[in-house]
Parts: sequence; structure tokens; C-alpha cells
Amino acid sequence: MDLQLQGKTALVTGASMGIGRAIAKGLAAEGVALCVAARRRDLLEALREEIVGAGNRAPHIVEADLLRGKRVTSWPSMRTDLRNAGADVVDEAAVTDGNIVTSRNPDDVQAFTEAIIQLIEQSPVRARESSEATA
Repeated sequence: MDLQLQGKTALVTGASMGIGRAIAKGLAAEGVALCVAARRRDLLEALREEIVGAGNRAPHIVEADLLRGKRVTSWPSMRTDLRNAGADVVDEAAVTDGNIVTSRNPDDVQAFTEAIIQLIEQSPVRARESSEATA
């Protein structure tokens, strides 16, 4: 089937399994340049091998398991998605975990802003700039 997609580019999320995987394979067969994203790199690499084995161009791989083990908060309707992405979801105005700062809703802007400022003030770059200024 020619869907007239030759030379187009697509990002396929959830590409490691199920319909996402099937879409990636179908688009590759149509000549689409692909970027495939999912949480499991091993399954994405297997998909890449399958696509290349069928004579198609290798897709770029994006391992999207960025929240596994991270503590976050969010708007209630997003919490299930975040849990599915491996996050530890809590119901707080603002949460900082590493370099990630999250908040629940616009009413939390004060707490979010304070968390961002604290993160910036604690950054190694900021600390270096402060020590250079006093030297």
C-alpha cells in the first residue's frame, strides 16, 4: 500500500509494544524516517533490528523512562499517566526531585516559584559564581 509518506518524518510514542509497535513498522515500510520512543530500550532495539531487517532505515531511539523512581506531583488527571511512567506521585503543592520541579495546578504557582528559586540557588553553577564574586 502506498500512503504517499515517503520522505516524511514521524515520532511514534509507545513504540515498544502493541499498536505503537505496529504503527512504527508500518510507517517504516512506507519510507517514513522514524523516531521511536518508549520506556523499555531493549524492546525499542529489537524493533529497530526488525525494521532494519525488513530493509528499512533504522529509527532513532528515545528511551523515555525519565520518571522511574522520581517523586512528582501533578494535576489529578495526569497522575495515572505519571504512575505508569514509573513516578512516585504525591499530592503536594510543589515537589523537587533532582532537577525536576513539579506542581499540581496554577494555584500552586507560589510554591512552584519558591522551589525553582531554591533549586537555582543550590546549583553548582550558582555556588561557583558566588565563590568567584567573593574572591
